[in-house]
Amino acid sequence: MAKEPCAGDLKDRVEIQRLRRPPEGTEYGGWAADEGNWETVATRWARVKELGGFELFHARQSVAETDGTVDLRYAGGFEEELDSAMRLRWVNRKNRVLNILRATNPDELKRWWFVYWKA
Repeated sequence: MAKEPCAGDLKDRVEIQRLRRPPEGTEYGGWAADEGNWETVATRWARVKELGGFELFHARQSVAETDGTVDLRYAGGFEEELDSAMRLRWVNRKNRVLNILRATNPDELKRWWFVYWKA
C-alpha cells in the first residue's frame, strides 16, 4: 500500500475534470473529446510525483506506461470514483494535463486516492 502523505506534503493544486458528453454527436453519432468538452468538478490540494529511473521500472509492473502518481484526499462535495473518463489538470505546472490510468483506494476507508497518470 502507498504511504499516506502528511498534510504538509499536499503542495500541488489539481483540478479534477470530467469529460462532458454533448447531447448532439457528430454526423456519425460520436462526439469529440476536445478541450471544450472537459468540465472541472473539483479542485484539491495534492502531492504530485513524477516517476523516474528505479521507481518508473517498478511502477510499470502494476500499471503500464505510468509517468507518475498523485495522492489526494477524499473530500466532501465530490464523492465519485476517479476513473479513466476523468483527468487531472496540474495547476502549479502551467495547467499540465495528467490522464488518469488508474485510481485506487487501498484501505477502502475513503480517506485517500492514489492515482497513476500518464501525461
